Amino acid sequence: MSIEVGSFSLGLVAGGIVVGIANHYLAKSRTEEDRIIKGFNDAATKFRSSIINELIGLYPLPIDWPQNIAARLKESSPKIQVAVEEFRHFVPPNKAKAFSMAWMQYFTSCKYLISNNNSARNILRDVDNAKQSRQDFKRNVEVLLSFAQII
Repeated sequence: MSIEVGSFSLGLVAGGIVVGIANHYLAKSRTEEDRIIKGFNDAATKFRSSIINELIGLYPLPIDWPQNIAARLKESSPKIQVAVEEFRHFVPPNKAKAFSMAWMQYFTSCKYLISNNNSARNILRDVDNAKQSRQDFKRNVEVLLSFAQII
């Protein structure tokens, strides 16, 4: 049953207002979601670029793996840590722990490479172990970068 005022139905006017308000809030929440996605994508692009640029020659292919990997990793580590800390704020809460674990795995493996670079044990290591170290390094970088997939 509708109440008519003049030639307008009060139910029609009220329905129009409700639909208008709903559309406003839906558009507003979509705009907020778009802003969050854009922020993540921008941060992910910056993170990936920072890591890849810092590891040129080591990742994705170890075409310029230096004899003294320790010096190279010591030089790169602070810059990579800055990139990780800047990106950490954009990692979704349900992936934050895994991201921290991936960072710790990367960091720990770099410390291992640095500490063993000039040791007597490293000098005696065979080619297969050196190849394995490079593969492990690549895998650790890939896991870290996997959190920066564009949405």
